[in-house]
Amino acid sequence: MKRHILLLLILAVGISCFSQEKEHQLTIKITGKFPKKGNLRVHIYDTPKDFLKKPLQTIVIPVKEFKDSAVFNKITQGDYAIFVVNDENENNRLDKNWIGMPKEAMGCSNGAKGGMFGPPKFKDAQFKVKKDTTVVVKIKKIFR
Repeated sequence: MKRHILLLLILAVGISCFSQEKEHQLTIKITGKFPKKGNLRVHIYDTPKDFLKKPLQTIVIPVKEFKDSAVFNKITQGDYAIFVVNDENENNRLDKNWIGMPKEAMGCSNGAKGGMFGPPKFKDAQFKVKKDTTVVVKIKKIFR
């Protein structure tokens, strides 16, 4: 009986080790026209309630050092959305004009755009990660 219990325990530990979620690499290829100053802030979100408020992770790349992409490592399977902003004045936020429209270049995954009275929605920007994935985000300045 003790052997059966020990065998079941070993089997359970082995299964749990193999069933851990696999981590993937997520590459964000950034295209578009934006001022060549400041930092690119690449934010990743995994829930609609946190979208554009509390990123899961952020990568900050000085524009002068930027090649063409940012890479998030250790991303598990699931739904995500990306928001990229060219933080020209390096104040760590998206600057807006007096009516709330973005003054700095920005873009979302899937080309998601906000409506007349608000920012893009998570559901419009979301994509699935099931394996190593590359997503293209085009950023541009909406108002000059």
